[in-house]
Amino acid sequence: MINLLSQIPIVWVKVIIVVIFLGLVIWMWLTPKEYIFKSSPDNKKWRDLRIWGTLIIIFQTIIYLLF
Repeated sequence: MINLLSQIPIVWVKVIIVVIFLGLVIWMWLTPKEYIFKSSPDNKKWRDLRIWGTLIIIFQTIIYLLF
């Protein structure tokens, strides 16, 4: 099994990871807005967890692709 995994080019591993990150972003944005703001006192834009999650995933993807 280890030998089989070592034969996969690193480019394809990076593509798979980026696709997983993209899937997480899509899943976050498909979450209903009512659930996102469930326990917040107001619906201000900066309290939207989808925006924060997307920014974090973009940052993580950039770091992953650079290193």
